[in-house]
Amino acid sequence: MNIIQFYMFVSILSFIAGTFLFVKGYRDADMALNMVIVKETTSVEFVDTSLFGKHFTVLDLYRIGIAELFASFILLFTSLGFSLIASFKAMSDERGSS
Repeated sequence: MNIIQFYMFVSILSFIAGTFLFVKGYRDADMALNMVIVKETTSVEFVDTSLFGKHFTVLDLYRIGIAELFASFILLFTSLGFSLIASFKAMSDERGSS
């Protein structure tokens, strides 16, 4: 595996991870806002539960969602950066060989 293939591999992995975190972060933030709306209209308070049985309040869920959205943007910009580095490296290698 040469360096261009490595950069593209890292770019694809960070894009997949960033997309997953974006979807999960958006879900968490949206769920927190929906829980607030339900609490205000019906006076029933919901709690989100993880797979391991940990309970999250509205504020916890919103903070987690925002943190995941922030991390997803970092990963997506990292993906773009590695993709640009790989393409510029490929262009410079092509110019050097011709």
